[in-house]
Amino acid sequence: ALMPLVFTVPDAPPAGDARIVVLHAGRGSAIWVQTRSDGLLFDTGDSWGTRGSGLREIVFPLLDATDANASLLVLPALDEDRAGAAALLAFERGVPRVLTGGRWPGARLPAHACADARWTWDGVYFQTWASGRGGRNCVLRVSTSRGSMLLAGDIDAAAERALLARVGADALASDVVVVSRKASAGASSRQWIEATSPGLAIAAGGVDGARSRGEGLD
Repeated sequence: ALMPLVFTVPDAPPAGDARIVVLHAGRGSAIWVQTRSDGLLFDTGDSWGTRGSGLREIVFPLLDATDANASLLVLPALDEDRAGAAALLAFERGVPRVLTGGRWPGARLPAHACADARWTWDGVYFQTWASGRGGRNCVLRVSTSRGSMLLAGDIDAAAERALLARVGADALASDVVVVSRKASAGASSRQWIEATSPGLAIAAGGVDGARSRGEGLD
């Protein structure tokens, strides 16, 4: 079951810095990136069968408590539950833009397929890559003068290898990596971990008792 969270209201980060919050969302994942004047939500906190309840119970309390709103929603992959959450965010909070791994099936939301792109908000650098078969996954990297964070989303080991071959390890190397596919054995290969070279790896969305990594890494 999802538990409501209590937040205090922090000051907005200064220009050139970002505040990144990795929310505990049970089987789902949700990561909030706040710059001085913009906010990005990576994933919605939803998992199979939740149909937007993860967003409402985990993400909305954070947005309400910090008086924030998302300028951009990035969906690492598209499925029915994430689509429902994206529609909820657009309807209740008016998110102006959605990037999604794979193509959005409808035309009512301001949704665009993820592509290789980069932009800057308030001196914070963002970069996305489309990955996986048919560009069905979206990977995000956030960097400031203080450090960088790679959000790998739902890519599997094959997509990891393909992305490394296409953009190179230097583009993906980061101080912090949110492990892909919730640290399952189907991703976060040794090659990927060594290439991204994180000082800290975060397994968001892990579940006690679920099958996870098939090997230990020193």
